[in-house]
Amino acid sequence: MLTTKMAEHDKTTRRFSYFVAAFRVTGIPLLMDRVSPLYWVYAAVATVCCYASYSAQVVDLLKNTRDLERTMETARVVAGAGMTVWIYGFLRFRINSLERLLHLAESFVWEDLPTTDPETGSMAAAGWIPRIESVTRRLINITLIFHFSYVIIKRAVSSKPQLSYNTWYPFDISSTIVFELVNISQLLAALIYTLMLLGFNGLYATLVCIACSQLQKLRANLLDIRQKQDTAEHPDPGAETGHEERQKVHAFYHMQDQLNDCVRHHQQILSYIRAMEETFSPMMVVIFLLDLASLCLGSFSIVTSWGNYVQMSQGIVTYGLLLLVLAIYCWFGYELSYQAENVRDAAWGCDWVGTPVSFQKSIRLIISSANKEFTLTAGKIVPVTISTLVTMVNQSVSYFMFLLEVKKNIEHSKIN
Repeated sequence: MLTTKMAEHDKTTRRFSYFVAAFRVTGIPLLMDRVSPLYWVYAAVATVCCYASYSAQVVDLLKNTRDLERTMETARVVAGAGMTVWIYGFLRFRINSLERLLHLAESFVWEDLPTTDPETGSMAAAGWIPRIESVTRRLINITLIFHFSYVIIKRAVSSKPQLSYNTWYPFDISSTIVFELVNISQLLAALIYTLMLLGFNGLYATLVCIACSQLQKLRANLLDIRQKQDTAEHPDPGAETGHEERQKVHAFYHMQDQLNDCVRHHQQILSYIRAMEETFSPMMVVIFLLDLASLCLGSFSIVTSWGNYVQMSQGIVTYGLLLLVLAIYCWFGYELSYQAENVRDAAWGCDWVGTPVSFQKSIRLIISSANKEFTLTAGKIVPVTISTLVTMVNQSVSYFMFLLEVKKNIEHSKIN
């Protein structure tokens, strides 16, 4: 029993190896049965660096409101880091729920599924799963390279030593040793922010794609039942003999077994989706609020830094990352709802007319379960769908255009 459990645990770790490694680097012991004392020390240091750097940025933001350029530079980082700090803290307390969700995903097989949709030719959910990890890896590398390049340029063009972030500490950091220790802590915090923000979103997209791949597999299996029934029927019903009648009964029994497997698979998928909703929904409501506020703040910071290309580049990258995070949540949430609806259509399209009552009851069970529209939500309030994404982007873009117009009017009035 213990050996089987350890084997399943190792399988889970292998399947999600990159995301597990990313979480462990941030100090979250994901899927670690035994945590060494050395790792606990590292996790404590990482946590202190993460929260201390963020707190120092917030204090600096409040103490330097008169310096608009510095305020906007700090606000951009605080906006994105705030979402990361929330995810980081939430997952630290809900790590057991996340591990349970990963173990539920282990009951599914998606490696043998087709990577393209045979009907549309587009990429299927099973094809997205390995690509998400690859894209996440590249985005993390690009973000870290950009940030470290930005820090290097910032220190190179400045006449005095510069920290990675604008921060305020209640102690003197003018000493070289203290200054470099603080700088190292901020670089570690930047690594945690990037791995947590992009790594978690990559894991979220992967888990949703696993559910979508199973819904696509279930849909194909339901349609396959109909095809097998068609081949089992005799081309001339009026010429049925006793042997053919037995063949037909045997075909119905075979169809019933297949349909029973589909019902069990469907219930398993629904349990997995409900666990996903319970795990992520409380966290999503805060993420969406912070994301919308950060998008509006990012628009404001870009307008106020207009003409300063170094500052604008950081603002644009921050805005793009926040928009990417929102798009990941909403697009994959929409895809999950869409695939769930397709199961209902496939069950109804099954050739159930003339089948035994038990077969029809099983079909009705699938249809009734699929008829209950499922949508991932943020706090049971906001649906995680494309429409929510469009609404939030429209609001931030409208705010950006309004601020840009105000800036032009102010400049025009100064000239006159």
